Amino acid sequence: MPTTSAFKARVPGNSTSSRAGKISSIGEVDFGNPDSIVSFVQGRWDARDQFRRGPEEEWFYNIAACLGYQWHVWDKRRGKMYLPDAPSYRVRLVCNRLMPVIRKNIAKAMRQRPWLTVVPATDEAEDAMVAQVGTKLLQYYWRFGNMDEKNLTAFSWLFMTGNVFYRTYWDPAAGQELGFEEEDFDLLGPGAQGQSKGQKFGTGDLAEDVVSPFEIDPDPNASCLEECAFILHSKVRSLDYLKARYPKAKELRGDATGDTTISKAVATPLSRRRISTRCSENATSYDSGSTPVG
Repeated sequence: MPTTSAFKARVPGNSTSSRAGKISSIGEVDFGNPDSIVSFVQGRWDARDQFRRGPEEEWFYNIAACLGYQWHVWDKRRGKMYLPDAPSYRVRLVCNRLMPVIRKNIAKAMRQRPWLTVVPATDEAEDAMVAQVGTKLLQYYWRFGNMDEKNLTAFSWLFMTGNVFYRTYWDPAAGQELGFEEEDFDLLGPGAQGQSKGQKFGTGDLAEDVVSPFEIDPDPNASCLEECAFILHSKVRSLDYLKARYPKAKELRGDATGDTTISKAVATPLSRRRISTRCSENATSYDSGSTPVG
């Protein structure tokens, strides 16, 4: 996962939130208590702006220049790109020489497709067969996951912001849906007890997403990703999506503070709307890989 010095510029020791009632240290989190995890994530979310203000300003300048908005400037007070006023006689000539360079770099990066292979652990025939199966499995998921198109998106983020992330995880909602009768629940383990007859379960499958740097909040005490005790991944989702994905969740409501529509701001830097838009129909979902390292 490529990174730059944008995350290294953070000052160690400032990773805590000063707000009362919020857990500020990963060591204080009780992973058996959902309220403790929520308190830590909310505290990190409230404090993230003080660490991301500098890098995000640089990223938006790069994206604006790449898309041909060279005359836009960053408003530190409002936190958005805007076009300053100018006399009517002034000609704002735009000569975008950055976009061809980025496209050339993307073409070079994607010119040779990676070849995925699994190396046998030993010279035995059984390990050789396992390696062949593993190689075919990797090639299948490369096609099934549409990685060629995802790499195009990833390289675009990389060459415009200097940062991009791949997230590989197990998606329990993916795969084929299977229906079970009540007598079959005993085979599914104690977690399936109390389910209704005919309820469908997903078989699950591997998934991989390209994550932009706007969605990642690493441990500010770390100088590189390998030293992070936690990484917070936040993404804006509609309430309809969350209700469909998590049907057992109750009292879902829109995000009161916003931090929404980052993708819209990236796609249209000319927009007069603030990056962190207040919207009652959106909510921010958090996914924290907050297991301590080591």
